Amino acid sequence: MSVIMYGIPNCDTIKKAKKWLQEQNIEFEFHDYRKQGVDEELVAEFCKFLAGNKC
Repeated sequence: MSVIMYGIPNCDTIKKAKKWLQEQNIEFEFHDYRKQGVDEELVAEFCKFLAGNKC
């Protein structure tokens, strides 16, 4: 299973998370949402998850 990390490359938190994943030998895919955008359906799924299906 691969991790998908959403963010922007110059974010300090993203940089730290990427470094940690690399140190743990965890495969991940980086998705730059400013360049690649984010699917509307995916945002809705995030909202449901975070709000306990109250979106």
